[in-house]
Amino acid sequence: MNARFLLLLVAAVAPAAAAPAKAHKVRTVEGITEYKLDNGLQVLLFPDPTQSTITVNVTYLVGSRLEGYGETGMAHLLEHMMFKGSPRHPKVWDELQARGADNNASTWYDRTNYFETLPNKADNLAWALEMEADRMVNANIAQADLASEFSVVRNEFEIGETSPDRILSERMWSTAYLWHNYGKSTIGSRADIEKVPATSLRRFYKKYYRPDNAVLLVTGKLDAAPTLALIQRTFGGLTNPSAPLEPTYTTEPVQDGERVVTLRRNGDVQEVGLVYHTAAAADPDYVATAAIGELLTAEPSGRLYSALVKPGLASSVRATVLPLHDPGTIEIMATVPVGKSLDVVRDKMIAVVEGLGKAKISDEELARIQARGKKEFKHAFANSGELGIEISELIAAGDWRLWFLHRDQLARLTTGDVSRVAAAYLVPANRTLGLFVPTKAPVRAPAKDTPDIAKVVAGYQGAPPEFEGEKFEATVANIERRTVRKTLGNGMKTAILAKQTRGHVVQARLTLRYAGEAELTGTANRVAAAALHELLGRGTRHHTFQQIEDQLDLLEAELELAPPPLVEGNDERSDPGTLDVTVTTTRDHLAAVLALVDEIVREPVFPPDQVDIALKQRISELEDGKSDPISLGFREVARALAPYPASHPLYVPKIDEQIAQLKALKIGDVKKLVARFGMSHAELTIVGDVDRAAIEPWIESTWGTWRSPRPWQRIARAYQATQGGEQVIDVPDKATGMIAVAEPIALKDDDADVPALVAANYTLGGGGFVSRLLTRLRQKDGLSYFAFSTLQLHPLDATTGFFALGALNPENARKGMAAMREEIGKLVAGGVTADELAAAKTGLLTDFERSLSSDSFVLRQLSDGLLTGRTMEFWAQRNAAIGQLTVEQVNATIKRQLKPDQLVRVIAGDQKKM
Repeated sequence: MNARFLLLLVAAVAPAAAAPAKAHKVRTVEGITEYKLDNGLQVLLFPDPTQSTITVNVTYLVGSRLEGYGETGMAHLLEHMMFKGSPRHPKVWDELQARGADNNASTWYDRTNYFETLPNKADNLAWALEMEADRMVNANIAQADLASEFSVVRNEFEIGETSPDRILSERMWSTAYLWHNYGKSTIGSRADIEKVPATSLRRFYKKYYRPDNAVLLVTGKLDAAPTLALIQRTFGGLTNPSAPLEPTYTTEPVQDGERVVTLRRNGDVQEVGLVYHTAAAADPDYVATAAIGELLTAEPSGRLYSALVKPGLASSVRATVLPLHDPGTIEIMATVPVGKSLDVVRDKMIAVVEGLGKAKISDEELARIQARGKKEFKHAFANSGELGIEISELIAAGDWRLWFLHRDQLARLTTGDVSRVAAAYLVPANRTLGLFVPTKAPVRAPAKDTPDIAKVVAGYQGAPPEFEGEKFEATVANIERRTVRKTLGNGMKTAILAKQTRGHVVQARLTLRYAGEAELTGTANRVAAAALHELLGRGTRHHTFQQIEDQLDLLEAELELAPPPLVEGNDERSDPGTLDVTVTTTRDHLAAVLALVDEIVREPVFPPDQVDIALKQRISELEDGKSDPISLGFREVARALAPYPASHPLYVPKIDEQIAQLKALKIGDVKKLVARFGMSHAELTIVGDVDRAAIEPWIESTWGTWRSPRPWQRIARAYQATQGGEQVIDVPDKATGMIAVAEPIALKDDDADVPALVAANYTLGGGGFVSRLLTRLRQKDGLSYFAFSTLQLHPLDATTGFFALGALNPENARKGMAAMREEIGKLVAGGVTADELAAAKTGLLTDFERSLSSDSFVLRQLSDGLLTGRTMEFWAQRNAAIGQLTVEQVNATIKRQLKPDQLVRVIAGDQKKM
C-alpha cells in the first residue's frame, strides 16, 4: 500500500485502561430496545430469532444539510472514503467480502448510513462492531485515495445528470429553497467534488463522526445481553472531540410568490413538476401530507392519475414526500409524451392540486390509503435485516420512534385533517413552477419550525410486538427436510415449505406455462405474449382494476405479474409463453389472495381504457430508454446473446421496433393466448407461514382439476457463436456512457465446467468491490462508478451468456473498454491465483448461505426446481464442487470457455466525446 496520511494514528479502538461505563437502558418499543452509552452513542437492539444473519447498521446524523460553503457533496464523498480503510482495517472491502457480507452505504440530506449483513457465526458480529468502531474515529482520509475516488463520485454525479426528471427535481428544489441546504443536491456540485482537499474532508470527518452523533442498530439472530456487553466493550472507550456539536439554525422563510424553473436538455419524454413547502417529519401535518401524495397519484384511483393518465394527457404521475428533520416539501411530477401539450398538463395539475383543499375527500379514498400504509409497514417490519435502512430516515429526522408514530397517526387520520393540510400548503404563493404574479393579498403557507421532538414522542410506547416466528435454521438440509412436493392429477406440480415467520408473512409463486414456439412464432403473437403480464389484472368479470387493488391492500398482499426471467438473467432474456404470479401476504389471507389470482387468470377482461393506459405507460418507458446509454447498451447485449430472426419468439427487438409493435397490438391476440391457460403445465411454490391442511385441498380442487386445453412444449434455446466486433451507439448530450462485452458459451448450468467458471467470474467481476474489473476501472483508474461481469446460466439449454459492463464518462469510453478487455485477457492468459480462488470460494459459499435466510430466494430455488426436477441437493452438490476446486481446474476451464477474440463489444454514449 502507498504511504498515506493516517488520521489519528495513535488512537486505538480498543477500550481505554479504565473499563467503560455500562450502557443505560432508555426504553423498549415493539421489540426494539434503546440504550445510551456514557459517551453519547445511541444503541438500538432488535433480536429476530427467525433470521440466520445479523445486521450492523450505523447512522451518523450528518448529511448534505450540515455542509457549509464549498462543502457540497462532502458528506457523500466521505461515505466513499470510509471504504478506503483504517490502520486496523486497511482493506475494508476485502474483509467484508471474505466474511460473506452484504453491505452498502448511502448519504441523504440528514444522515449517512452504513450497514453490513453477515452470517451469524464465528466472530462476525464482533468483527463488524470493531470495524465500525475503528472507522468511526480512525479512518484513513488520504489525498492519494481522494485523487482516484473523486472521479468515481463524479461519474455517479454524471449518471444522475442523464435523467431529465431527476435533474428537474433538483432544479425545482434549488429554486424552492433560497437559504436552507435542502435546496442543494446531496451529490454536490461538480466543482466541490473535484476540488475538495483531503485536509477539508478530514476536518469534516473529525467534526461529525463521533459517538454522540451516531446511532448503532443491531438486528437479526442475536442475544441481547451478550451483544450489548460486546457493544459496550467495543464502543464504550471511544471519546468525542472536545468541541461540542453545533446545531443548524437556518430557517427557510415563507415563500411569497410563484417560482418557475425551466430545464432544456436532450430527452425523449416531457416532464411537469410542482413543489410546495410542507412540514418536517415530526410535525403532525407530515402524515397528512404523505396521504395527499397518495390521494393525488395512486394508480388507478388517484385524482391526478384520473385527470391526466386516464385521458392520455400524461403517461404517469408520482408524488414524493420525504421524512426530513426540518420542514420539507411535497413534490408532484407528471411524465408527458412528446406531442402532448405541457401547458394543458400544467394547468390541469395546478387546478387539481390547489383545488384539493376545497374539494370533498371521501372516506373511501382515505381508507384505501390507510390500508396500503398498514400493509407496507407490516411487510417492512417483518424483515429485520432491512429495518435499519427503513428506520435510519426517521432516526435522522429526530427519533426512531417516529416510524411507529407515523403508523399510528395514519390510522387516526381523518378526511378533515387532509383537507386542512391541503388548504394550508397547496396554495399559489407556495408553488414552484409558475410565473411570478404580483398579488395585493397573497395567500401564504404558515411558517413552520422544527418541532420539539422530545415532546412529540414523550411517553410513546407503541403497539404490542408482532409475532416473532420460529427459530428456523436456514440450511439446505433443513429446507429440504421441511419441503413437501406433490404432482396433482392434472400434472400441476407443487412445493410447500411451511414455517412460522415474523408477522405470519407467506410468499407464493405460480408459474403458468401456456404457449410454445409454434404458437408464438410471428410478430403479433410474440408481442401479445410480451404484453400479457402488463394487461392481466386490469379487471375481471367480477372486479374492476381499482377493486382488485383495494382487495389486495385489505388482504395485506403484494401481487406481481411478470414473464419469469432466466436464472441470473435480465429482463430482455425472459421465457415467452410463461407467466409468473408472485404473491406476498399473511397466513390468514393466503387462501383469499390465491382465489383472487385464480379469478385474474381465469376470468380476465381487458377494459379498453386500462389497456390504453398500460400500453401508453410501457411505450413511455421505452421512449425514455431511447436516450439512456445504459438501457440501450443492455438491450444490445441481449440482442448479441440471442441473435434470433424477427419472427422467432426469442427475438429481442430494438426500442423503436418494440414501440411500433405495441402501438399495433390487437387485444384479440392477447385473448387467444389467455384461452390457452390451464394448470397441466404449471408449478406452485409456497414458502412461509402457511396452513398446509387448509390450503392444499383448495389447490387440488381448484387448480388441480383445471387442465390445459393443449399440450405445452418448452421453447428451446440454441447456442450460436459470435464473431466478435464492436458496435457504437450514439446518445448525444448525455454525461454518462456504457461499455460492455458479451459472449455466448455452450454450457448448461449443470455442466462439469460451471463451478470453475462461476469462480472465475467471481474473480473477474462478480465479486463486487474486490473483483478485478471494479478494482481496475474504479479504484485504480478512477473511470467508472460501477463495473461487473455475470453469467446467465440456463438450466435446460447449453446457452450460457457471459457479459461484463461498466458505466463511465463517454470521454473515458475507449480507455475503459481497453482496460476491460485487458483484464479479461489477463484472466484467460494467466488465470486466477490461489488467493483469488480462496476468496471466490468463501464469497460464493457465504453468499449462498446468507441467501438461504431470504424466503424470496428459497421460493425461487424451489420453484425453479419443480420445472427441472431438482431438489435443494443440486445446490449442495454445486457448492461442494466449488469448495473442491483447484487453481488448475479453474484456469483450464477459463482457457476452454472464454474466447476474448469472440467478444461482442458495445459502447453507448455521446460519440462526440469519445
